[in-house]
Amino acid sequence: MAKVIEEVARRLLEVDESQIRIPEICQASGVNYGSVYHHFGSRQGVINAAYAKVFEDLAEIDIQIIEEMVSSITTFDEFALVTYQMFTEVVGDDKRKRERYIRLRIFAMCETQPALKAAIAGIQKHITDRIANVVAGFIKHGWMRSDVDPQEIAVAVQTITFGRLMDEHSLTPLSDVMWNQMLQSLLYQYVKFPAL
Repeated sequence: MAKVIEEVARRLLEVDESQIRIPEICQASGVNYGSVYHHFGSRQGVINAAYAKVFEDLAEIDIQIIEEMVSSITTFDEFALVTYQMFTEVVGDDKRKRERYIRLRIFAMCETQPALKAAIAGIQKHITDRIANVVAGFIKHGWMRSDVDPQEIAVAVQTITFGRLMDEHSLTPLSDVMWNQMLQSLLYQYVKFPAL
């Protein structure tokens, strides 16, 4: 069934789900049509499983970027530079934006698909926990305030990331300069600056 999910997930990145035909998926993956329905229960079950995979895979890319960027930080100055770069790089390029839009679409579908919502809830908790773990490391080094829960900051990071996409659809979106100023203001709320 992993082949089926992989094939559907690949197509979901290219086309709308209405264009996905299970017989074509079975042919491409070499899996029996009856086995697919036996395992997933319905076409929507197949689609939901693939959406969960897409969501997890795309989120994993962001998490890996964050973890790689922070892995070599040893000083406060490096921390300040890298945390700012994280937002600009993770939010930045068009490919990353497109992937984040896909994740937003999956979030929206959760409201009408309880099974998908349940699958995404577990993945989302894992994402938040991993970001919170990075934040906990920053707190341990004394670079971020210790009176703020790492999970709170992890949720704020994700909110900021997706908020940039939503603002781009405004008639008057923030300019890059305004966005960067806002980011710095928000980040400073959590940073523990060294004594002078």
